[in-house]
Amino acid sequence: MKEEESSDLSDHTLGLIGWISLSFSLIVSILAIELIRPDIFLIMIPFFVYLLIAIYRIVYHFRLGRSCGFNAAVVSNFFIGLVYWLSIDANVFNSGGLPMLFPIIVPFILLLFVFVIIDLTEDGKGLKHFVQGLFLAAPISLFAITISLALAEGFIEGNFDNWS
Repeated sequence: MKEEESSDLSDHTLGLIGWISLSFSLIVSILAIELIRPDIFLIMIPFFVYLLIAIYRIVYHFRLGRSCGFNAAVVSNFFIGLVYWLSIDANVFNSGGLPMLFPIIVPFILLLFVFVIIDLTEDGKGLKHFVQGLFLAAPISLFAITISLALAEGFIEGNFDNWS
């Protein structure tokens, strides 16, 4: 029983660290537009901390809940956005606005995976919360797509100094 309590505590602590790092990254990026011109790493490093914690929680502590749906949507949008930006050489003007549809399309793709992989007969309420988390993540998913654009641009150009 002690082991389960420490596991729940560490999962709670990881979740808290993840939410704090995501919030910090989002706040710094919003302030960067108006007040300061921070280094890209001031925004990316906390986001990557969140991303690693979210991936860990999805892989090892998957539950049909809002936070897992939120994490699944943000992580999926980040990686799909990164692959998309790398495939078109991070040319925003050549994208046709397709990345703005990712936060709407990706939740439906994730729902298909969940329906195929998990038996949903016993947990209908959990599925409802998972779907809510998927769609509540749409604004943060747009932020993840923006971060993936900056990362793809840095990979293509070979440096991260000219990020704006």
